[in-house]
Amino acid sequence: MAEIAVVAVGVLSLGNLLLILLTIRAFRSAMAKLQESIRLRSELTDVPYSGLRLGAVVDATTAVDVAGHKVAMPSPTGSTLVGFFFPGCAPCEVLLPEFLAYSKEFTVNGGQVISAVFQADTSKMDRYVSQLREVSQVVVEDFDGNISKAFDSKAYPMLYVIDSDGVVIAAGTDMRSLTGELARA
Repeated sequence: MAEIAVVAVGVLSLGNLLLILLTIRAFRSAMAKLQESIRLRSELTDVPYSGLRLGAVVDATTAVDVAGHKVAMPSPTGSTLVGFFFPGCAPCEVLLPEFLAYSKEFTVNGGQVISAVFQADTSKMDRYVSQLREVSQVVVEDFDGNISKAFDSKAYPMLYVIDSDGVVIAAGTDMRSLTGELARA
């Protein structure tokens, strides 16, 4: 009888050890997936800063939007939110839904919204233009377009809020950069 008890304890111990090893393996796998997810999110949102800094003054400029209307900056009637997008860039894809939602609130508060979309692959560009034109004046241009030159923008995405005097009051590569500016628009 004692021999059966020893064998039973041994089998239970081996089963327990196996469960512990499987749990550790599952935990390591979950941690690896989490770390990869964090790394990818970081790559998608940590875009190098390029362009005008806070306090800089944007040169007055004009452009023509996709509807054929004149776009003028700065707007004498209030703040202007400007977003630069490059169709197909991963950080732009991540930012687009947040920018669309923020733009709707920005215009409700009396602000003007301008979206500059880099002239690229037509199918990708058309998708950006159709979504952005619902909330902003959309200008399609190359790197040397008037709006890109006015902001010295060389990286995508880039976001700015300028006041009616053309002073940059918020700038960055993600919506966190603009936190608090909506209330002042």
